[in-house]
Amino acid sequence: MFLTQISNAVSKVFNVRPLIYILLGLLTISQASHANDCSHDRNPEKSLQKFARELVTEFWTDVQNKDVKAFSKLMALNFQGLNIAGAFTRSEQIAGLSSLNIQSFKIQQLVATRDKNTIVITYDFIAIGDATNGPSIDVWSKTARHWKLVSHSYVPLLP
Repeated sequence: MFLTQISNAVSKVFNVRPLIYILLGLLTISQASHANDCSHDRNPEKSLQKFARELVTEFWTDVQNKDVKAFSKLMALNFQGLNIAGAFTRSEQIAGLSSLNIQSFKIQQLVATRDKNTIVITYDFIAIGDATNGPSIDVWSKTARHWKLVSHSYVPLLP
């Protein structure tokens, strides 16, 4: 209603109604595309670190809760992983994560960098249970609507 009133008032002075509708549509699309994104915050670097922590925490919480449907939904179809045993596929990673018993975990020393639709996150993963502790690196990619984990690699801490 308000936008229509503005459009009518401006169009009486100038014949720009079609242009106004186009601009308002683009503004609406632009605002919607930033939902669940870290780029709209006043402090983008702090926001990126917070957003990255949320991505990683959501993923590992789903693993801890054995919510296979939830954590596999976060993983890209073209997911790749790597550890000291070698490379692994999405299905191998899902099978491995499904078998873990994690009582609790901490994400420490998190550092995130971003280039357009890609976030690279390094962190130390510390868990109580049968998960592997150590430095990790995740690569997340933004699809049309969601962030997806494209790659996860880790180096186990030696005893």
